[in-house]
Amino acid sequence: MLATSGMRKGEANALRWEDIDWNRGAFTVTGGEGGTKNHEARIVPLFPALEAFLRRKRAEYGDTPPAPESVIVPVKDAKKALETVCQHNGYPHFTHHCLRHFFVSNAIEKNVDFKTIAAWVGHKDGGVLVAKTYGHLRDTHSFEMAKRM
Repeated sequence: MLATSGMRKGEANALRWEDIDWNRGAFTVTGGEGGTKNHEARIVPLFPALEAFLRRKRAEYGDTPPAPESVIVPVKDAKKALETVCQHNGYPHFTHHCLRHFFVSNAIEKNVDFKTIAAWVGHKDGGVLVAKTYGHLRDTHSFEMAKRM
């Protein structure tokens, strides 16, 4: 869910079924009791991959829909699982936040403007932090962009 939403781990931990507006095609990030990092809820579009994930999760309940107040993903932390997978496969260190980075990097590579990305992930600076922190691109994307020149 982190890789398809751009949410922080704590925000994803707090996401409940009642936060999903299927008709509008959006979800509300509240951060739960602790709130979001900037203490403001935000409404974000349901990205296609996230919507597909949520529909699969909802289908796991069968004919009985999940309680609106129940959390979508009850796993609070996959830190140990991520560490184990990385160690066993010789991958570099990987964290929950890397999935947020993946989301933002993919949005940049799809030419979504920094201001929109910033709104999606809860940055209040209009995209400055997105540009500074996530603005570097994968080599393959850089070479594809160079072909436009």
